[in-house]
Amino acid sequence: MCKALLKIVLVWLIAVCCFGARLMAQKAQIDYSIGGLLSKPAYFPNHAKSTITGFGIDITREKSISPNFSWTLSTGFDYFRGTIMHHNRPGMAKDTAIRHFVGIPAMGGLKLYFGKFFYVAGDAGLLIRVNNTSKTHLCVTPAVGVMLRTGRSKIDLGIKLVNALKGFSQAKNNSLQNGGYGFWSCRAAWVF
Repeated sequence: MCKALLKIVLVWLIAVCCFGARLMAQKAQIDYSIGGLLSKPAYFPNHAKSTITGFGIDITREKSISPNFSWTLSTGFDYFRGTIMHHNRPGMAKDTAIRHFVGIPAMGGLKLYFGKFFYVAGDAGLLIRVNNTSKTHLCVTPAVGVMLRTGRSKIDLGIKLVNALKGFSQAKNNSLQNGGYGFWSCRAAWVF
């Protein structure tokens, strides 16, 4: 069920990005943004204690399809420091304690604006592993935010929930390898 739904979402995003480009007006606006992230865990399966905090950078390209609708491509770097203690439970290979982990998101998505300032967005893509405490996972990320104009540029303030989908392989040493975890990220970015 989850695999089929994910395939449908990915095919839909590819179709929108490929075929939607033909429907765009000649004066479609392209924005780039770079910003900082501050993250905290939303949920981790099989953990008794979590003291991690994450920080990182986010780079996004946004191209308008209509005045209130656009598609996005984004990447970044998320570094989490602290401790996640996993206990030996069904589906886990052994007790583990993780001191830090790193991920690089690579996603594409859609953004819908309400009025002049507020938006909702949805991204899908990969959360790519960087160190051996985690694995690469498919991820889905809903977001809300506000776009504030400051003269010729804009400030983007938002919050998103990054969901690393659970893998379909045998049990690994921890949930960072299995998937099925998520974290909240607050984003403040300069749009140019």
